[in-house]
Amino acid sequence: MRSAPAEVVVGRDGVVVRRTGKDRFLPYDQITNIGRSGTSMSFTLSSGDVVTLRARMSAAEAKRCIDAVIERVREAESLRLVEVLTGEHGDVEQRIAAAVALAGRDDAEGRERAGGRRHVMSRAASATVAILVLAVLHPASAQNRRNLPPDARFHASVSAVNAAQLPHSWHAGCPVSVAQLRLLTVTHWGFDGAIHSGRVVVNAAHADGLVRVLRGLFAAHFAIERLELVDAYDGDDHRSMAANNTSAFNCREVAGRPGVWSQHASGLAIDINPIQNPYVSSGTVSPPAGSAYLDRHRARPGLIRADDVVVRLFAAIGWRWGGNWVTQRDYQHFSSNGR
Repeated sequence: MRSAPAEVVVGRDGVVVRRTGKDRFLPYDQITNIGRSGTSMSFTLSSGDVVTLRARMSAAEAKRCIDAVIERVREAESLRLVEVLTGEHGDVEQRIAAAVALAGRDDAEGRERAGGRRHVMSRAASATVAILVLAVLHPASAQNRRNLPPDARFHASVSAVNAAQLPHSWHAGCPVSVAQLRLLTVTHWGFDGAIHSGRVVVNAAHADGLVRVLRGLFAAHFAIERLELVDAYDGDDHRSMAANNTSAFNCREVAGRPGVWSQHASGLAIDINPIQNPYVSSGTVSPPAGSAYLDRHRARPGLIRADDVVVRLFAAIGWRWGGNWVTQRDYQHFSSNGR
C-alpha cells in the first residue's frame, strides 16, 4: 500500500517532514545525500538513516524544494568549515583541510548526479579530499583547480588609527574618540575573482570579532567590490554607496533624523556591497542602482540573503542584519544592536 503524501517544510535549520500525526526534523548539517524522482524524495543522514517520502506538491515544486534544501546543506557545511578555519580549536591539518575545501568548493564539495540523485559530500570525505588535494599540489604551484593565486590566504592586521587618517569621517564631538577606533586591513575576494586588500575602520571593542567575520567571508569566497575608508569619498555616504563601497565608521547622523547618531558614528555598523544590498523604504531605493537587485531570491555575487553564510557569520558575533527589519529593509547593514 502506498504511503500518504507528506508535507515538506524547508526551515531555518533543517527540513521538517510532516506526516499524519507525526513530524520529523532533519537538520541540514546531518544530511549527506539527497535524492528526488518526480515527487518522491529521499534524505540520507550522517547516522545512516534514510528518510523516504512522497511529497504533497507538484514535481516542479518538489524540484524547487530540493534545490533549496541542497543550498541550505551546502551553507551548513561551509559554516562548519569556516568555524574550523576561524575558531580556536582544531589542529593545523584540520584548518588546512577546511581552507582548501572552502577555496575549492565547486570542485571539492562532491556534488554528483546519477539517475536524478544528488550527493552532498560528508564532513569526513570533504576533509579527506581537501588534505589529498593539499598533498598533491606542489608548495610552489601557482594555481589549484580553481586557478587561485599562489597566496590565496586571508591576511588581516588591526592597528590604531589617528585623526589625520580620518579627515572627513571623524571630528570633535563624535560619540567615540579616535582612540576607540581600529583600522582593519584585510584581504578579500573581488567581483573580478581576484584577491584585493581593503581597509575599514571599526569600534575597537569589536575589531577581533569583525576580523573573524571577514575571514569567514574570504573563506566562503564572498565577493566585496570595494573596501575603502569613507574618507575616500569625503565622508559622503551617498557617494560611497554609489561606488558600491563597503564601509563601517562614519561620524554621521541617521538619515532623516537630525541629532540622532547612526551606529556607524561609533564604528558599530558596517554596510556591505550597497548596490547589491540596497536600503529600501516606501518605494525609495538607496543607492538607486540597487533597484536592479530588489529580487532577493536570485543568488548573485555579493548579494546577501536571509540565513546565508554572511548573516550567520555576523550572528555568530552578535551582530544583526537590517534585511530583517519590518517597515524598511537595509540589506547592506549589519550592526551590534540591530539598529
